[in-house]
Parts: sequence; structure tokens; C-alpha cells
Amino acid sequence: MLSIVAQSKAFWKRNETDVLIAAAFILMAFLAYTAGSIGAASRSSDQITIRVPDSASTLQQQIEGAAPLAQLATDTDSDTGGIPIKERKGEYVASKNGSYYYAADMAAALRIKSENRIWFNAPQEAEARGLKPAKGL
Repeated sequence: MLSIVAQSKAFWKRNETDVLIAAAFILMAFLAYTAGSIGAASRSSDQITIRVPDSASTLQQQIEGAAPLAQLATDTDSDTGGIPIKERKGEYVASKNGSYYYAADMAAALRIKSENRIWFNAPQEAEARGLKPAKGL
């Protein structure tokens, strides 16, 4: 029977590389954890300061003095899309040759030639003429 010292020496000879790699890995993990803990502790006490340049405050004053969005839409004579407000003669429009009606503010309403447009103030008027609501209406 081999003595404990002889068994230890034999084990070391067989596994020397693996033991050193495992020890190096454990040491690196410990060092990385310690460095991260120290870095996190020093960062958590730092205060963040945000400096706003003077040009930003001037821009904010210009925005606060700007006209409301509803007024801008009236000033430009258009809204979010569709037929311009000045050209509208109702809330809904259809083509003389078509079978669907559209809200005047829909982009699809723009495809109807102005000479072919039929105007309605309510969907019931359009449906009374046999028209169907367009997709998305």
C-alpha cells in the first residue's frame, strides 16, 4: 500500500495542469468580483449633473410662444391628410363612378378627381345613394 504522501505526489503528477487551470480560474473570478464591487460602490455615490445649454432654453421659450396645433392646421388650410380644408364641401366624399365613400381627411380621398367628387355631410346620405364605407372608415 502506498503512503498518503506517495498518493498525493502521484495525483499531482497526473493532474498538475488541470489543478493549476482551476486555481487560476477561481482567482480571476474572485478578482473580477472584487473589482466590480469596488467600482459599483464608487459609482453609486456619484451624482449626475445635466447642464442645459442656453440655446435649449431659448428653444423652449419659442415653443411656449408658438401657436396651438389647431390654429396651425387652420392657418395652413389642411389637416392631418386627405383633401385640403378649403376644397371640402362636406365631411364625406365619393366618386361619381365609385361604389365607396371616404372621410374627407382620408388619404384615399385625394385619389378622386376633383370634377368627379360627390360630397356628403353624414354617412347616412352616402349610404342612401347605395355607397359602402371604404376600408378603414
